[in-house]
Amino acid sequence: MRKILSALALALLNVLPSSSQTIKKVDMKFSDDLSVLLGDDKYETDSLVITGELPHTAFAVIKDCVKQGRLSGINLGDCRVENDSIPDEGLMVGMGAHMADTHTIKGLTLPKTLRAVGVHSVAHLHVHSLELPSTLRVIGSQAFEYNQYVGGTLTIPEGVEEIGSSAFHNCVSLTDIIFPSSLRKIDRSAFSGTSNLQRLELNEGLETIGDLAFERSGWAFKEIRIPASVTHLGEGAFYYGRELDRLEFAGEVTSIPSYCFCLSKAKEIVWPKNLESLGEHSFDDYDGEVLALPDGLRTISNNVFETLTGVSTLILPESLCKVNENVFTSAHKLKAVYAKGSIPPELPVNSTYGDGGWFVDIPEDAVLYVPVGSYTVYRNCAMFGNFKTIKETTDFPTGIDGVESAENQSSGNENVYTLDGRRIATGASISSLPHGMYIVNGRKVVK
Repeated sequence: MRKILSALALALLNVLPSSSQTIKKVDMKFSDDLSVLLGDDKYETDSLVITGELPHTAFAVIKDCVKQGRLSGINLGDCRVENDSIPDEGLMVGMGAHMADTHTIKGLTLPKTLRAVGVHSVAHLHVHSLELPSTLRVIGSQAFEYNQYVGGTLTIPEGVEEIGSSAFHNCVSLTDIIFPSSLRKIDRSAFSGTSNLQRLELNEGLETIGDLAFERSGWAFKEIRIPASVTHLGEGAFYYGRELDRLEFAGEVTSIPSYCFCLSKAKEIVWPKNLESLGEHSFDDYDGEVLALPDGLRTISNNVFETLTGVSTLILPESLCKVNENVFTSAHKLKAVYAKGSIPPELPVNSTYGDGGWFVDIPEDAVLYVPVGSYTVYRNCAMFGNFKTIKETTDFPTGIDGVESAENQSSGNENVYTLDGRRIATGASISSLPHGMYIVNGRKVVK
């Protein structure tokens, strides 16, 4: 019996918090030496609470206590840090410290009056919560990167205008980010690797989204709206948004750069009003039934829409004048392609692929519709060489900007098409048709 009781007592000691945790409180002035104030037992301190004033020289002492001793909790909430800023690498114990179970920072409260965080200043920590003070205005490059255990919602304070490059890189446990109306720029890789975000609502007023800004972030959220204020999109900005269903451009971006939405399987795209070019790999795949490229689009670069997974109807605008290699390569369900231009787009002179990689894998009964008088030039164009059937027509569906309810279409004078591009007689009323999805007056309509 005595042996059993001893075993139970030992088990309880292993699960109950230790009573030997040492918490030390220090009230400082900028002229003080933190090492002196902590004394000989500085390596025996588990948690440190600093009030008063905190000089930048104290950060080296704090990190030394983490590396050499037991310090893992730091509360700076009621102190004023020198220049209201945490200096470069101020609290970063070391690269990879976020993976450690010992000799790393596991709990942190930032100063309530903090204005700026420098490069790598609060990076590679083991903390599980992070509250940014309302006074914060400057977020430096890599400032909070690899805080991979910080979960839940991150609120960027009002007044922040720019988020530095890789500032929150690989903060993989974040589920939501609230952006302030003051934000103008999200720099390169600022939120790359935040793979558990459940939604992404970008603020109106945002102007620049840098290269790889949200790369590997869209593994959970299904919709992105690019605000009208955005004038610059970086390469690979939303690379690998694998769960993306709907993409809306509210503004007038003229170019979608290379790899911007690469490895994203959108089902619906509302295009920018003045779009002129699609960079290489800007879109690799599209999973909707109808892909209507916008009027005004002039250039499609290499490897755009290589795979059209669910597309039955493809509409190419009259403005399209140049298409590069490996575009529209595979479309297993394709039924109709409407090429509105009387002259086919210009193709590369020396193609890497024998057939340029255009429409390589399409059904035999897919039909290419071209303007009256254009049959011969399209038949002789290498891009469309795999179409067995080419038909001239004057009847082209218009661009499709979104999905509407049949309740909004009741005049009885609609131009109605099926999703494979077949026209239903003019004047047909959507109300008289079977339940399904149609193209009505250039818009996708669900009945």
